[in-house]
Amino acid sequence: MWVGFGGGHALKYEAGTSGARMVTEDDCIRALREAAQLLGDSPTKAQYENLGLTPAASTILRQCGGWNDAKRLAGLETNHSRGSRVEPKPDGLDLPDGIEWDELSQDQRWHYRNRERNTARSLQRRRRLRLWVNEQTRERGCRECGEDDPACLDLHHRKPVEKEMEISTMVTSGYGKDRLRSEIEKCDVLCANCHRKEHYERPDLRTTTGVRLVARLRNTYKS
Repeated sequence: MWVGFGGGHALKYEAGTSGARMVTEDDCIRALREAAQLLGDSPTKAQYENLGLTPAASTILRQCGGWNDAKRLAGLETNHSRGSRVEPKPDGLDLPDGIEWDELSQDQRWHYRNRERNTARSLQRRRRLRLWVNEQTRERGCRECGEDDPACLDLHHRKPVEKEMEISTMVTSGYGKDRLRSEIEKCDVLCANCHRKEHYERPDLRTTTGVRLVARLRNTYKS
């Protein structure tokens, strides 16, 4: 699959039956070099985002640890090497123990300055994704009994070996709808009651454990 952007430039991403593959460090490096070619300069995060390239800047940050770190991997000039000034730490801004303001990258400083806004935005995104997942389960309803109230519905992976991760974990981590949809397609919708039945295993009374269980039950009724 080719993901295109302005000027006829494109990045190639492999796709399989379960959707687009996970972004790698090499994908991030190629995208940054592409941005540098388009701009004629080492891109800032804002410039990269304005180009509309993929993977997203946030994905590059998660994959590479920081914007300057990613640019170093791509062999591009970093903000520090260009002599960018570190603005003073805002009054009232608390940093975690062991973190020094002057040692943070420009993107990390931006994160801490806007932490509350980022947190609110992340929570809103998670809420939207949860509502979207609930709508997917409601439309399908329980495979066994037809229950369609999202409060009662679970997503049960048909083949555990194909399971990438829990849907709830993907929502919390901020995965996009395409990745979520790909994972949901591996699942059956079951209400909580039917889901328990799906995983329930009756004890084999012929085993030692079964014999002990019967003995305990008999003693209980005798008393």
